[in-house]
This record gives sequence, structure tokens and C-alpha cells, in this order.
Amino acid sequence: MKKVGFLLFALCFLTIAGCKATEEPSRLTQKAAEEAAMHNPKISKWMNQHHPRNGTTYLVTGQNNQNSEDLYTKSITSNDHHWKITYTSKTEISPNKMEVTVNSTTGEIESIQEEERMIVQFKQQVNEEAIHDVNGEIINTVETITVLTAYIPVDKIEEIKQNPEISTIEKDARIRATSQVVDWGNEKIRTPIAWQASFTGKGQKIAILDSGVSTSHEDLKITDGVAFVPYTTSYDDDNGHGTHVAGIIGAANNTKGTVGVAPDASLYAVKVLDNNGEGYVSDIIAGIDWAVQNDIDIINLSIGSDTPSNMLKDVLDMAYSKGILIVASAGNTGYEPYHSTVGYPAAYDSVIAVGAIDQSNKWADFSSVGPTVEVTSPGVDILSTYLNNSTKRLTGTSMAAPFVSGLLALLKEQYPELSAADLRSILQKNVIDLGDAGRDPYYGYGLVQYSERIKDIQRVSGKNRFELAVNISKAGWQESSHTVVLTNYISFADALASSPLAFKENAPILLTHKDFLTSETKEEIQRLKPQKVIVIGGPGSISESVIDSVSSLGIATVERIGGKDRFEVAYHIAQRMGATNTAIIANGLNFPDALAIAPYAARNGYIFILTTKDSIPNNIKRILQEKGIQHTIVVGGEGSVSEAVVSRLPQPIRINGKDRFEVAGNIIENLQITPEILYFATGYSFADAMTGSVLAAKENGAMLLTSPTNLPLSIQQTVKATNLTKYKILGGTGSISENVYMQLMFEL
Repeated sequence: MKKVGFLLFALCFLTIAGCKATEEPSRLTQKAAEEAAMHNPKISKWMNQHHPRNGTTYLVTGQNNQNSEDLYTKSITSNDHHWKITYTSKTEISPNKMEVTVNSTTGEIESIQEEERMIVQFKQQVNEEAIHDVNGEIINTVETITVLTAYIPVDKIEEIKQNPEISTIEKDARIRATSQVVDWGNEKIRTPIAWQASFTGKGQKIAILDSGVSTSHEDLKITDGVAFVPYTTSYDDDNGHGTHVAGIIGAANNTKGTVGVAPDASLYAVKVLDNNGEGYVSDIIAGIDWAVQNDIDIINLSIGSDTPSNMLKDVLDMAYSKGILIVASAGNTGYEPYHSTVGYPAAYDSVIAVGAIDQSNKWADFSSVGPTVEVTSPGVDILSTYLNNSTKRLTGTSMAAPFVSGLLALLKEQYPELSAADLRSILQKNVIDLGDAGRDPYYGYGLVQYSERIKDIQRVSGKNRFELAVNISKAGWQESSHTVVLTNYISFADALASSPLAFKENAPILLTHKDFLTSETKEEIQRLKPQKVIVIGGPGSISESVIDSVSSLGIATVERIGGKDRFEVAYHIAQRMGATNTAIIANGLNFPDALAIAPYAARNGYIFILTTKDSIPNNIKRILQEKGIQHTIVVGGEGSVSEAVVSRLPQPIRINGKDRFEVAGNIIENLQITPEILYFATGYSFADAMTGSVLAAKENGAMLLTSPTNLPLSIQQTVKATNLTKYKILGGTGSISENVYMQLMFEL
């Protein structure tokens, strides 16, 4: 029995020992698997790239205290044999995603799959199988422009590019908010005037593509929304940026907090940025597609990226073609020499790029600069709604863009029949031009303004009278001109008398020195490629050397209309005119009164007769007879042309006034002129009015005169009486100041 017992014990021991010998080896813990992954050189290098460098982090807005884990996300799954650890970058460091498979028994790295987040556009329709075939992971699709976003293995990207169904494939760039932490804005763009007229944005649907909007803020009423970030389906704001933007656009006028530009607009929160104020281009594309599908009127994009995207451009172009106005912040990169700093999407043609100014109407030095800046608006120290039912002051072009979005809502409510392109044109024209005349890379067209009446005010300027004449020529003769009229830059009587001839010849009037052809004028003649140049005045006004210079440009015909004095020059010009029974009579020695009648005379083909105050030169008497003049219009009072002279003229009418400004207004009234545009020139320097007279005649315009700093009362009355809203200012701010511009824009 003892022996049997021993055998049984031994058998049991062996059995137990055998069971222990075949038991599963111990499983690797999650921590051990992570450590194994982190010790791999490829993973280690990738993670080191995601540590903060020099006190800053990659593409994180407004934050300087984030640790390395904030720059990527990590997810871990397991099965019986493997741990799978996925690292996803929050930056643009390649590759975007690292998927590591760790053997759960040995701790060995079995595979590392590197993936890039890509946007793929198909030619006909989205084919998800094409992505699955290369082991890609689809994130989202946008059927409108046949686009999908997916993580694609790096070693499969070239393969998928060869797929004949695919037209474009590009990296999905990171995009971020463009504000910096740091209400006066509404006053600056004159929105209270719109409110007084009961325009508050009613019925206008504005989509705010941002970090979401606080749904509990008492100043904000959100109509609807959607989220495209991966970690939530809520469009509630967890960053603050989107809430601030929303308040600038449409905070309620409820006596609390702040009030937005369009307080009755319908706000739609489209969450495309995460709690760090960051997101992907593909999410922006999805958000724009959502806006199109939901009949949004205006899209606000206070976001930016340095990376262009063809597919983002396509969806923006599509939205704009459907009548949606798109507004984006220009960016906060400031000025850099030799290139534009405007980010995307603001740099695209279908988008209104908005720069920022401060309380003094000065360009904010952080505001991006470039030729695509369209307008500017307030962007410094802006008070608006924020998280936790609070308000906060922020600075950035992110704050400037929503002022424009809100203003467009007011305009769209006021003018519901106008297209997106029309409203955009109104936005460009109703501005305070703060930089160089016209559009410039700092201010665009200028600081946006609300105006009760839509004004179209353009300024043609130049650094001197030669350049102004050239720019007038470029405005009226964009391609070429068969004929050019050339006058001395201080022989105003010659220019005055020649304006009807220039109009008859459809020729611009250019200026020159007596003894040499200025470089500006020479270059413009070369641009126009005329067959003929008519030189006005004798050798005492324009020398033979100037004529030689003109001839050397390859001009077929250079002819002079001269005379021993200005009266004879006017006589010879009149001889060149066609048949007419009316003449304009002006003092050839003191002719400011006659400046304003030049476009009228030119358009009607009337000749100019120059006299002295008390006598009519003999050759002038001859032209009256030769032309069979039956009617004369005398410009100016007895101080210019005496009654003794007037009494000898055929059927004279006199247009007078207490000064040259009033005379200009009386010309329109007495002659019952019905212009389509009003031209404004300084009444103290005659060159601007003279060279601009032919262009004014071409555009059926009337010429009015002003002092440099203030619009005379008589001219204000004339402007109101015409009821016109289209104006053209001749000369820079030294000739006609911004104050006059402001009077025309807002006081008449």
C-alpha cells in the first residue's frame, strides 16, 4: 500500500508539474507595452518632435504652458496576442499617425504603420472601397464635391495617387483660430445708424465655423449647429474663441453684456475647432458643405492656416457660386518683406479677407499683409461674449472678420434683391480709405462702414500732376488710344480749350514740361500705343525737343496746334472742331469759373472762346462768324467777363455765382445737366480738373469744385439736389482731404 500511495503521489506531482509546464506565459501589462513602444527609435523620435521647443509649442494658439501630451492623442486596444497603440498628432509633423503593434507575450514590436491624414477628391463619385483596399481609415465624406478624408498608410499614398478614379490628393492641413488674448467697434463702423433704421440682421443666417458657441450664454441665441470634431457631437464651445466671435456678430441687444453688429441675425454654430482652437482642413470643408446644405447666407471663418488646399478652395468657390458670402480673418502674422502673409482660406478669391485696425484707425501691426486683403475692421481689444456667461476682451483678425460678417447681414437685410457679388461690391465701396488711394496690402479698400445710402466713391490720384494725368488716362483708356493730346503742365488755358477736341478724338490729356517729356508721360504714351499725338501750344509752351522725344517713340503722326498766345491757340483748336452753334465764353487770363463747364462743353462739342475781361480778340470774332455761332454761354461774373463783352455776343446767357464753387453748382442747375456721376476737383489747382474733364465727359459726368479740407455749402446743396451716389475724386488727400471724402460718404 505504501508503494501504491507513493506512485499515486508521484503521478499527481508529475501531473501537476506537467500542468504547470504547459501553462500560458504571463501577459505583458499595458504600461510595459507602452514602454516597449516608446523605446523603439522610430516612435521615440516621433514623440520627441512633439515636445515643446523653446517655450512654444507647435501650432497651438494662445497657449504657452502645454505639456507634450497635449500635442498628440493616444489610444490603446488589445486582444489575446497583441497590444495596439495608436498615436495621433495634433500638429503637422509627419506622419500624422503612428500605429504600433506590440506582442503581448514577448514585448516585441511586430509592426509600425505610419499613416498620413489625407483629403482625397474623386473625379465622378466617392469610392470608399478605394481607401479600404489600401487599408485606409475613412474619417468623413463630402459628397457635394466628391471628397473624403482618411488616414492612409504612408507606403500606400503613391499607389492611391495612381488610381484613375482620383483627381487630387493632398495632406489635411491643421487650421487654427487667429485671435490673441489681450465696444468701440460698432461705433467705428457706424452700425448704430443701421439699427436706427431698423436693420438688425433679421432673417439672415450666419454660420460661425469655429470652436462652437456657448449654448448657455444669456447674450447669445443659437438657432442650430453641428460638430465635426471627433470627440463630441455637441456644438457647445469648450475653447471660448467661437463664443467671442459669435458675440461680435450677433450678441442680443438686451441691455446686458455687449451687443453684436447684427443682434437679430440667426446664428449657427459649426464646431470645427477643438478645445485648443485647432482643427483640420477637412473639418472646414465638411462645415462649409453643411452650410450650403442648410441654406446659410453668410459664413464666418475666423481661422487660418499657412497651407493652401485645392479642395478647400473648391468647396469655397462652390459656396460662393451659390450666393453665400464668405468672410475670413486675414491672419496674425503681420508684415514680412517680399511676400504676402495672408493665410488660408482668406487668400482665396471667393473669400473676403479682413485685416484689423485699432481705435485710432491705424493698421494693427499683427494683421497680415498682402494683395488679397479686401477690407479692414476693428480688431484690437474687442469686448465680446465668452465662456461661463461672461465677457472678455480679445485682439486679432479673428475679431475683425465678424464685424464684416455682421455688417453684411445688415446690408443683405436692407437689400435682399442684391447678389453676393453686389453686396461684396457695396462693402468695398463704403469704406474709409486709410492707406494708399484705392486698394492696398495693409487696409485693402479701407475700413468698412455702414451707410444709409450706398455710395460709390472712387479716388484717382498720383504723386504729382503728371502721374495723376496718367492715372486718369488709365482709368478711361484701359487698353489703348488712337490719339493723345499733350499740353504743358502749367498752360491751363490750352488744356481748357482742348478738352472738347480731346473728347472728339476720344483722347486722354497728358501733361509735359516745356523742354522735356516726363518719364510718367512717356511710359503712358508707350502703353497707349497711339497713332497720333496732338501737341497743344506753340514752342513757348512745348519745345521742339519734346516733339522729337514723342516722335522717337514710333508715333506715326505728331502735330502741333499752336499760336502766338492762348487766344490764338483756342482759335485754332476751335477750327478743328465740328459744326456747332454754341460757344463757351471764358476769361483766358482768369478762368477758375470755367473749370467746371469743361466736361459739358466737351460732351456737347461746344467750342471754347477765350477773351479778356473787357475785349474780344479779333481772331475770336472771326471764329464766331466762321462757325455761325448762335448761342453763347458766359461763365463767371462781371469780374471775369464784362457786360460790354457780353453785350456783343450772340444770344448770351451768363452763369454766375459768388465764388467758383457756386458757379460750378449753378452750371448744373442752369443748364439742366443730368449727369450719371459727379466729379470733384480742387478749386485751387487747375491741372486736376483739366486733365479729368475728358474722362468726366466720357462717363457723362459733371465737374464740381471743392476746397481741399471742406466741401463748400453750395456744393453740398448741389450734390443733394442731384440725388446721385456715384462720385469720383480727382487728386490725392493733399488736394482733396479725407474730410471731404467723409462728407460725401456720410453727410449727404
